[in-house]
Amino acid sequence: MEVARKRVWKRLLASPWVIVPLAVGIIATASLVISGSGAVVAGTSFALCSGVIAYRLAFGFDKITELAANESTAAQHELEVAQLDKLQDQLRVDRDFRTKDILAAARQLRSEFQELASSPEMKQRANEIGKQLDHLFWTAIKQLEYSLKLFHQADRLVDGQRIHVLQERESVILELQSSVDRMRQVTTHFRQLSNSEQGLDLKPLQDELDASMRVAKRTEERMRELELGHNHNEFLKD
Repeated sequence: MEVARKRVWKRLLASPWVIVPLAVGIIATASLVISGSGAVVAGTSFALCSGVIAYRLAFGFDKITELAANESTAAQHELEVAQLDKLQDQLRVDRDFRTKDILAAARQLRSEFQELASSPEMKQRANEIGKQLDHLFWTAIKQLEYSLKLFHQADRLVDGQRIHVLQERESVILELQSSVDRMRQVTTHFRQLSNSEQGLDLKPLQDELDASMRVAKRTEERMRELELGHNHNEFLKD
């Protein structure tokens, strides 16, 4: 946020609508003083130029702020796409088509919901639902990253403990499939509501999301417990 604010001021102060009146004001004031036109006339000239600058600062700030915010959002989107593309490439090594399908489905569902919720009549009302769906999405991404971690860990373990880690990974993938199913249900329900001619009643969808959020939070807690509670280093292959 601080970076965006600095960018706004930099653009605003670097604008020709600020620089030109400032330069003209300084030159005109200096010329009037040198020519002996008097301090009042010089002050009036500088005040007029300052007024142009003040107008630009007052009415240009909101526009440039909006532009900077849009650029920040676009930059954040690019970072997310790069992160997800990288995970997609990494999942190729686990030789399990399910993880790649889960990631593709989660990305597609999130994109579909964002498109449905982007219309002016839906944007404000879908804001909270979008945040919750995003939480489900990023919880699924964390699970995918954890499943990949378990896959790499299993390759480094002796047979008995390797089976245990692979079983743990399997339970994570089954939970992931359920998570994507919940995202699909929410998106489908939202699409049906947005297409309904009887008005948009979001309460059933909100109740459905609340239940999904409780499951997602339990999933996050379970992942933390698994990561903290298991140390397989003593079983590593020599």
